[in-house]
Amino acid sequence: MAITRIGYSLYTPTGTGGVTTRTITVPNGVQAGDFIVFGAVKVGSSNDFTLTTGPAMTDVAVSQVTGHTSHIWTRLADGTESGATITMTTPTAMRAAAAIIVYRGVASANVLDTYTYQQGGTKVNVVAPAATTTATDVRVDFALGTSNTVGLTFNTADGMTAVATIVDPATSGGGYVTLGAYENLTDIPASSAVGANTYVGSFSTNNTGWTLLLKEHAAASTVRPVRR
Repeated sequence: MAITRIGYSLYTPTGTGGVTTRTITVPNGVQAGDFIVFGAVKVGSSNDFTLTTGPAMTDVAVSQVTGHTSHIWTRLADGTESGATITMTTPTAMRAAAAIIVYRGVASANVLDTYTYQQGGTKVNVVAPAATTTATDVRVDFALGTSNTVGLTFNTADGMTAVATIVDPATSGGGYVTLGAYENLTDIPASSAVGANTYVGSFSTNNTGWTLLLKEHAAASTVRPVRR
């Protein structure tokens, strides 16, 4: 079988202010060998998230630009994660949003073939940059933004499917977050260059675009034409 998405969960901010502690639940139905992708964004660049409860995650990378911090973690599941609660803390109260996506049919090890990200300071476009595969992969993108203006949204890039979006529900208070998670589960052959994806914002934002290429299980791979 090819790589498939089996579920996702979200943390959406509430009220009009920030908090220092927030939780997100791993989707139900996770089995050993599934792959958990976890992305989060918060207002402010002076500190980062700390994960204080839940299954241990592999720290992929953090991106910090003016007024913006975003972070990606992953985990190859052992079957104990279903329904687990992950607590994210920050030293100061900030608005934040997060998404966990779970995939099945991935490689048995070293699932994250490659990742890359591009920062944008006060930019309309969020760019998930180009990358090159070393195996048969699928693509997952995150568009993560912070703004002092209410209602930031992103358009979905060509060839990608929106998995989940969070637009900060606050209408006052300043310092808002927007999250978009996207996928293209069409197999990308090894040694393929995949182009940058552009997620167009409704106005300028401090942002980071993330490109994640996930390896397919060797026995599951059936290569189809690549979308670039």
